[in-house]
Amino acid sequence: MKIEIFGTKNTKLQKEIKQTLKKILFEKKCQAKSLTVILVDNNYIRQLNRKYLNRNRITDVLAFPFDDKFLGEIYICRPQARKQAQLWGLTEKEEILNLVRHGVMHLLGYQKVQ
Repeated sequence: MKIEIFGTKNTKLQKEIKQTLKKILFEKKCQAKSLTVILVDNNYIRQLNRKYLNRNRITDVLAFPFDDKFLGEIYICRPQARKQAQLWGLTEKEEILNLVRHGVMHLLGYQKVQ
């Protein structure tokens, strides 16, 4: 599985994101060949949310599935992750990894239950 990560130069964080994703994808027997994680700012995630979901607000994570070969893209709003981490007593890295897990589950077809 080729995992590309954009939006951070922190190699330790990149490594942990990749390890987290590989574990989940292995457990779920995912056959896709690649996926991308992009860490973005508030403005960028708001634009995506407005354009694709008609929601004019900041959100923490968006996941866009593609196909069997390219699983999709996970966009994580880093400022929102930082804010949520402080609220819940986590580190920013822990919250980013939680959002990575959340995003990949959406790419695998799991939907939010309301």
